[in-house]
Amino acid sequence: MPNPAAPSPAARLRDARHPSPHHAPAAAPGREVRPGVLARRARRRRRVAALTLLVGAAGPTVGCYSYAPAAPSAVPEGGELRVELTAVAAETLAGQLGADVRAVDGRLRARDAERVVLAVTRTVLRSGAEQEWRGEEVAIPTSGVARVGRRTLSRGRTALVAAAVIGGSVLAALAAGSDFSLAGRGRGGGGQER
Repeated sequence: MPNPAAPSPAARLRDARHPSPHHAPAAAPGREVRPGVLARRARRRRRVAALTLLVGAAGPTVGCYSYAPAAPSAVPEGGELRVELTAVAAETLAGQLGADVRAVDGRLRARDAERVVLAVTRTVLRSGAEQEWRGEEVAIPTSGVARVGRRTLSRGRTALVAAAVIGGSVLAALAAGSDFSLAGRGRGGGGQER
């Protein structure tokens, strides 16, 4: 006959998943586990896991871009480019783009001898401030184009930024992990955690 005082399998599983702070696992012989140590370890592990997830999610989006000079005819439709405007074009297009716009970023929708049509993603003001757009189409007369730059991935800068992000996350994980290893060994030879 089963022992009625023994916990059920479901209770044992629940206790294994969510241990009570009052029933901490027994420490190794000669070692004492102080209250709160297990909770701090669990919090550190969760922080490291969250940091790892964050870096993993941000990794593919890390990239440094620049604009290399290009002729509008060299950019395929759908390609990303920056069109720097002449002063006259900036004034003419102020009703559509806003005042003091120096450059327009976007995806090329169409081009011909008279105009370049962009699905605008951003405008750059003379002050350097940027304004985000949602892909509204704007036709820029070719006579108002001062320069065109094609957006390209800067491999060197991207590699440097990615290495810095990965290195920082590794250092953070090691720093959090060093707390585990030091706590696991004890300091000072007394066998107790500090």
